[in-house]
Amino acid sequence: KLIRKLIEFFKSSPDSLFPDIDISINNGRLQYDEKDGLSKSFSLDSVSEVFVFKRDLFTFDLICIGFRINEDGAYWEIDENMNGYKELLKQLPTYFTGINETWFVEVAFPAFKTNCTTIWGKSIIPDLWQKE
Repeated sequence: KLIRKLIEFFKSSPDSLFPDIDISINNGRLQYDEKDGLSKSFSLDSVSEVFVFKRDLFTFDLICIGFRINEDGAYWEIDENMNGYKELLKQLPTYFTGINETWFVEVAFPAFKTNCTTIWGKSIIPDLWQKE
């Protein structure tokens, strides 16, 4: 069963692993625009915590940023494979004063570990994830 799952994983095209999503900040809202026309957004004013983490995708890690929007732990997520990610990173300090801009090393190493770290706001997510 495991071998079959691995074969299916490696047969997957990059398009199926990473859907084509454009992200941007417009008028204080983080905007997701998917290739199929689906569009979502949320107000950056509603964010209580910005955190970074990695997803272990078996042969490589995917750097992600989460935006917690309420106290129960609900969050929006972006990742480094989304179109506009680098531009969005440059804009974050404008919306989140005092954000830790040197977070990359904390989340990138060691490899293949989640390394969830809060970089702005009241830290809740790292503790919630450790309990799971």
